[in-house]
Amino acid sequence: MSVERPLSQPNGPVVLMTASTLVLGGDLGGTSTRIVIADHEGNVVGRGAAAGGNPTSHPASAAANFGQAIHQALEGLDPSLVRTAVI
Repeated sequence: MSVERPLSQPNGPVVLMTASTLVLGGDLGGTSTRIVIADHEGNVVGRGAAAGGNPTSHPASAAANFGQAIHQALEGLDPSLVRTAVI
């Protein structure tokens, strides 16, 4: 969500990130796998979901389910722009 507000001067060092930098977050549970892609401002730009991605619960299908959710979340996006992931 974007909120307009006056820009303040930075207090410390400024870390520059390109506007196209993306972050991937994932929840690989026993019942479902959920992936979210956000830009550097926290705006969600992609989502994906699939069946359980926990390899303990689904040893035969976890990797495929994880891949399906990531593929869905990255649809229309350049995967090379993902710089950070938390799974």
